[in-house]
Amino acid sequence: MKKKEIIGSFLVGHDEFKQVLKKLSNEQIKSVPAVGIWPVRKVIAHLSAWNWEQIKEIDRVLKNRPTWYRKKNGEISNTDLFNQKAVEKRKNWTIEKLVEEWQDSFDALINRINILSDEEWNLDGMTTIFKYELNGGSDENRHSKEIKKHFNV
Repeated sequence: MKKKEIIGSFLVGHDEFKQVLKKLSNEQIKSVPAVGIWPVRKVIAHLSAWNWEQIKEIDRVLKNRPTWYRKKNGEISNTDLFNQKAVEKRKNWTIEKLVEEWQDSFDALINRINILSDEEWNLDGMTTIFKYELNGGSDENRHSKEIKKHFNV
């Protein structure tokens, strides 16, 4: 997949998630379970953490270091534990701070992808980082659809 297509997938998903957030009250964002048992605030925390992690993954590929997807069997980090830690770290943050970090993490990720040369983009393992985008849409897009359906917005 081309870098432009990945970025396009991210932009579409991010815009969709922004539009969904605009339709929700702070109370809905804070406390109403919308994605499984997670309220939207936890989804935002999760998305931010994974944006930052994808930047780290890019740097791991560039340094030929093991990534989440390239580690040997049994060494792969536990994604549920990662998500739990991400949510726990941000549990006392205001909605405004969560959304600000989410936007900052998104901007940083898009910038990090944009500055990759064609040679870097084509390194073994680089596109594997973007498994959601390769499978037809960003994580933000998938979660926005779940939240829209839950709240009927």
